[in-house]
Amino acid sequence: MMSRLLMYVLFLLPICSAATPPVSAAEIPFEKLDEFPAEAYVLVAEKRVVWFGEMHGSSEAPQLFLGLVKMVSRHHAEPPVVALEIPSTEQRAIDRYLASGDDSILRSTPFFKSELKDGRSSEAMVKLLSQLRAEKKAAVCCFDSFFATTPQERDTAMAKNLAQCAKKFPNSKLVILSGGVHASIVEGTSWDKKYRPAAFELGKTLDSIVTFNLKYEAGTIWAYTEKGFAEHKVKGERWGGRAPYYIALYPKPEHGYHGAIFTRALTGSPAWK
Repeated sequence: MMSRLLMYVLFLLPICSAATPPVSAAEIPFEKLDEFPAEAYVLVAEKRVVWFGEMHGSSEAPQLFLGLVKMVSRHHAEPPVVALEIPSTEQRAIDRYLASGDDSILRSTPFFKSELKDGRSSEAMVKLLSQLRAEKKAAVCCFDSFFATTPQERDTAMAKNLAQCAKKFPNSKLVILSGGVHASIVEGTSWDKKYRPAAFELGKTLDSIVTFNLKYEAGTIWAYTEKGFAEHKVKGERWGGRAPYYIALYPKPEHGYHGAIFTRALTGSPAWK
């Protein structure tokens, strides 16, 4: 049986170790981290599923995701379903926290108490949960699988959980935050050419999906990598624009994603205590 630690490390290795090519599409720039410009909505307007593949452990990615949620809330008739990479076994606790704002509920959960820290239980993620309490939304769906024993079982279960969330709210967009590998719409990873990421699996039943990958110039993250759990330096590629952020769609999908969401810098967010 693959250890749970190794299972999570595998999803970070291809993102942390390899630079991605420059964006080959027109970028829509913006100035505030969680406020996407109105003209960006056209990029997601016709899609049922809006998926942001991040690199766990930064302050910026959860806030950019919040910007996506707010944009969909402003422009779509029905409130969105917000889906987070938290085990589905924590759904009841997350619902209770969102209703009350009581931090002690989160502190009592196995997810936030666990010694296994991979960036998803960071200070930034708790801040996101707190901010989501004020946003118009249909629900917050916890879609990770606690019981999976292999990476493939985990992604397959993720896709099943997301499909159930979408079915429960048929008129809502599904706005998803996950690690970048899960958000890929193509079969195969750097370690397994036959691997089927969650977005690829979900696409079999919900083909109206747009996926964005996180891009950045440089910075730090708090996460497990091949070097262990700590604050790690990461380096991406420079962008010639002046704004600190942009969102873009490629002319055609690249490396498993339809587009990119960019932040000039990443700032590591430590585990919430």
